[in-house]
Amino acid sequence: MSRFRRILRSRLALALGLPALTLPAFAVGACGGKTVIDPPISSGAGGATTAVGTTTASGQVGTSTTVSSSSGNSCTGTEGSAVLCLDGAPNPCPEGDPASQALVKQLQLACCVDPDRPSCFLLKELHCGPMAQSPEKCCYAVTTQIEGCAIPGRPLVVDGAVVTATAVCGDDAWCSEWMPDLSILDSAQRAQLAERWTADGLLEHASVASFSRMAIALMTFGAPPSLVDGCHRAARQEIGHARDAFALASVYAGEARGPGRLPLPANLPLPNSFETLAIETLREGCINEAIAAIDAAARLACATDPAVRAVLTRVAEEESEHAELAWRCLRWLLEQGDASVRRALDAELVNLKRHNGNDPETLSQIVVPCLESLLDTVTPAEPTAISQATPA
Repeated sequence: MSRFRRILRSRLALALGLPALTLPAFAVGACGGKTVIDPPISSGAGGATTAVGTTTASGQVGTSTTVSSSSGNSCTGTEGSAVLCLDGAPNPCPEGDPASQALVKQLQLACCVDPDRPSCFLLKELHCGPMAQSPEKCCYAVTTQIEGCAIPGRPLVVDGAVVTATAVCGDDAWCSEWMPDLSILDSAQRAQLAERWTADGLLEHASVASFSRMAIALMTFGAPPSLVDGCHRAARQEIGHARDAFALASVYAGEARGPGRLPLPANLPLPNSFETLAIETLREGCINEAIAAIDAAARLACATDPAVRAVLTRVAEEESEHAELAWRCLRWLLEQGDASVRRALDAELVNLKRHNGNDPETLSQIVVPCLESLLDTVTPAEPTAISQATPA
C-alpha cells in the first residue's frame, strides 16, 4: 500500500505540473497474511461513541473491565475502558508518552484498512500499564473512541448531508455481468458481502449525480471544456462502478439489487462563489477521491476472488483519475478566483495539519503536501469578468 500511495502522490504532482514531492516513506496496515474475499464495509457516518471492552492487538473488542498494572495496583475499568496490546511485544514495554505514541500508531495503521476493524478506534486516554498479567505482551488499560471512516469517493452532498438512494430488490438493470465465486462462502459471509457491495453501489450511484452537479457548477464559473468533459467522463465511470458493485451484491444476496430513486430537492443548490466551489472540490474531490483510490487498492491487496479483483482494479485506477481531475479543478479555481480562494484554502490547510482525521497517512503524505505545493506555485490571475462574477 505504501507503494500505491507514493504512485498516487506522484500522479497528482504530475497532473498539477508541480515539482516532485520528495517525502519520507510511510507505512500502512496490510492483510496480515490472511486470505480475505473482501473487507467489510466501513461506516461513513462519523460520530464519537466510546468503545467499551477489551481491544486486542487485532482490534477486536471484548468485555473485560478490570486488570492489574505492572506495579500490582488494581486498574479498575470505568465506562469506556478497554485493553490494548501492542503488536510485536517490544522489550522492555514502553511506558507513559512512548507507550501512548506506540498505541496511537498501531491504531492508525489499522484504521479503515484492517478487515477486522469496521471503524476507527482512537486513543483517548492511557490509564495504566504495561500489565503484569501479560508478561509476553505489552498491554495497557485505555479509553478509546470510535470514529466513522471517511466516505470513499465523491459523495453527493446536499445541505451538508450525504444523499444516496435506497436499495431496491428485483431489478437487475443496474447490474453488470460479474459472477463471484460462492463455493467457499457460508451464508453469513455472503450476507455481509451483499451489504458491503450494496452500500458501495449506492455511493457510486450517487457519485454520478455529484459529478454532474460539479460539471454544471464549473460551467457557471466559465471553466474550460477539459474540466467539464472530465466530470462527465468521471460520471460515466461511476455508472460502471455502481453496476459492478450491484452485480456483486446481487450474486452474494441471491437476488437482484439496485438503486431506487435518488432523493434530490426540486432546486439543487450550487456553489455561489469560487471560494465555496474550491472548498467543496478540496473536501469532496481531492481528499475523498484519494481515499477512494487507496481504499480500493487496500481491498484489492486482500481480495482473492477473480471477479472482485477485477472490479477493484478498475475502481482503484479510475478513482485515481478522479483525484487528478479534482486537483486540476482546484488549480483552475485558485488561478481564476480572487484572494478569498487562497485565504480559504490556507485555512483548510491549517485545519488539515491540526486535525488529520481517520486517514492520517493519506492527508499528511498526499493531500497536505500537494496543497502546500499548489499554494506555493500558483499565482492568482488579475481580476477578470469571470473571476468577479457570481452565478445567479
